Amino acid sequence: MNTVRKAARAAQRGQFKEGRDLMLSVQSMIQKGAKGDLQVEELSNFVKYSSDLEQELIKGDKQRNRSKYDDTSAKVFFRMREYPMNDFLSGQRKAALVNRRNMYVPELRGCA
Repeated sequence: MNTVRKAARAAQRGQFKEGRDLMLSVQSMIQKGAKGDLQVEELSNFVKYSSDLEQELIKGDKQRNRSKYDDTSAKVFFRMREYPMNDFLSGQRKAALVNRRNMYVPELRGCA
């Protein structure tokens, strides 16, 4: 999640290659370290949710001399800069997070 946010911020500064390099290096590291089902699921989530950003980084790197990026790119960069952590978690970890949150709300205790 932090990598996606950093890459989006780099893209907003016009550093498309740096952002893409960061994403590719972290993705490679995650692939090497993903051993269990939860980790493989979270790797899949990383690839799924960062694909739009990666495409915009590629597009930006090809058009290096442009001074502004289009609305679609701006929307992707902004969305990814603020992307919620929950989307990157595995289903099991999301359920645990929801249960932990529900423990603090009396009406929801025992739900989920």
